Amino acid sequence: MGSGGIARRLQFLVVLAGLMTVEKAKGVEQHKPIVNPHPFTFHLNNEKLCDVDSDVLIWIHSAPNHFRDRQIIRETWGNPGNFHLHKAALVFFLGISTSPPVQQMIEYESEVYNDIVQSTFIDHYHNLTYKAISGSRWMSLYCNRINLVLKADDDMMVDVYLLFNHIHSLQQNGRLRTNTILCDVWMNRWPDRNPGKWRVSNEEYAANYYPTYCPGLGLVMTGDLPPRLFAASLYEKYFWIDDVYFTGLLARTVNATFERLGAGVHFGSARKIKMQMLAENPYQWVFYHVHERPSMLTIWETIEARQKDRLETGASSFT
Repeated sequence: MGSGGIARRLQFLVVLAGLMTVEKAKGVEQHKPIVNPHPFTFHLNNEKLCDVDSDVLIWIHSAPNHFRDRQIIRETWGNPGNFHLHKAALVFFLGISTSPPVQQMIEYESEVYNDIVQSTFIDHYHNLTYKAISGSRWMSLYCNRINLVLKADDDMMVDVYLLFNHIHSLQQNGRLRTNTILCDVWMNRWPDRNPGKWRVSNEEYAANYYPTYCPGLGLVMTGDLPPRLFAASLYEKYFWIDDVYFTGLLARTVNATFERLGAGVHFGSARKIKMQMLAENPYQWVFYHVHERPSMLTIWETIEARQKDRLETGASSFT
């Protein structure tokens, strides 16, 4: 083994030793053998991104070449300046790009914005679970004092104003304190056994149904939960569908509580989103899955206009 390999192994062992303390503190059983050690390091990191004053982490799963998507989020709902009653931190989690020019651009982007964490696995849809584990591992090490985590994909628009109204309502009623996930809860879903990109074999997942879980497109977690999920991941066999693994299998292991989001996730076209935002119940949707990237800014303008209307009519904003 060369000096570089020895250094990486030593780094991994040091990190793993430190996380054993997290496991003990979180009550994860330690007599089981580690089956999912996550032997990756951080190629790009900002250890001080989540400073001690931050209480909200905006956690985004992003693909390496989605430069425009990341910039739109920085300029719209993911801008910490939108969170007036909270000090928020924004972080994008990526894997490594197989394209040298793209990788070089990511490294430049990281230097400019200091909001990218990149782990050394190849970024691929079959590796999305590694991205979730990497994010929770990073939180365990560098961001473990946070109160709330807003986790989303980079093709989402989020009405953070409406979302935080709902969050504060739950907090006031004692329903969003610790070990809790707030999302559009999915129950009694089954693996796709049909041929195709998303087929799940019996060898990969033998049970007929998935545990209760959240769609990874958008959700909120209490800040204590990601370190618990990472600790549990060491003992849970890897499964490549990240939302099932992370918010289903691991959440079940740590006995996480699910709170159903009163407003849901919109999966329609940008045109349909726009029509329904203007014409229908303005409290019906929080997360918008936007397929047409040019429409993202238009949707955000509608969200801000709707928030202005709420304020003018006396509605509160808790962001």
